Amino acid sequence: MISLSLDDVVLDLLPLHGGGVARFAVAGIDIFRPFAGEFDRPTSLASFPLLPFSGRIDRGCFEAHGQKICLPPNFDDEPLHALHGHGWQAPWSVITQTENILDLRYHHSAGDWPWCYLAGQSFRLGEAGYRHHLSIQNLGETAMPTGLGLHPYFPRRAASIETRFAARWLLDPDHLPTERLKLRENVNWWAGPVIDTGFDGFDGKIVLSWPTHRLTMDLDAALNHVVIYVPNDPSYFCVEPVSHVANAINHDGMRWLEPGEAWSVAVDFSVALTG
Repeated sequence: MISLSLDDVVLDLLPLHGGGVARFAVAGIDIFRPFAGEFDRPTSLASFPLLPFSGRIDRGCFEAHGQKICLPPNFDDEPLHALHGHGWQAPWSVITQTENILDLRYHHSAGDWPWCYLAGQSFRLGEAGYRHHLSIQNLGETAMPTGLGLHPYFPRRAASIETRFAARWLLDPDHLPTERLKLRENVNWWAGPVIDTGFDGFDGKIVLSWPTHRLTMDLDAALNHVVIYVPNDPSYFCVEPVSHVANAINHDGMRWLEPGEAWSVAVDFSVALTG
């Protein structure tokens, strides 16, 4: 584990475990749900990167350059579809480290995903939180479908989601989006049943609040889609800023990077104490 700190901000990171966040705290308050200690389960991290795609790919299959490509399921809790790409399950290398800065790198070799690429994560602490910068470069010989995002977990007790969304995506029985539905009223996030779908149509900021603090996520313009997961487990929920709806690779919804082309996004996590 690598620990960064600046004034009241603490960020613990696990480069060898998906380049994930183990803890993000401000003034002793856990902003993310802390790492649960299960090193073999990335979903026990406080946050992890999503690349070169987020969400599910239908049965792991899609077409590119006239060929059908099929990825195997890569997570026990999702035995049908390929999920969340590669970065969250891979070891990352440390490139730069100071008291309040960390740069990580991940090189992916072609295989079932037939493109090589180079990914980077940069963490920069500030007085009220940190900036998370995520990048990817296509090292393959043909254009590569690409998506980026982050998957943070939050404590659910007394939480509020203040951001309003214009639309949500309906899901089929395989948890794949089928239709964008305009929202005419606020979502009751905590009333049940389970919520695990995408939302869009917002002002580029996600605001979450608790009695003691408020978190603002300022998103890069490309991260114009948010997946919200509210499980039956009352201890946590997820708000995931991403660049595309799930299974977008089968609906012309991905960005295609040409050979050698790079792309990056950033999210600023800023905390204000209110209690």
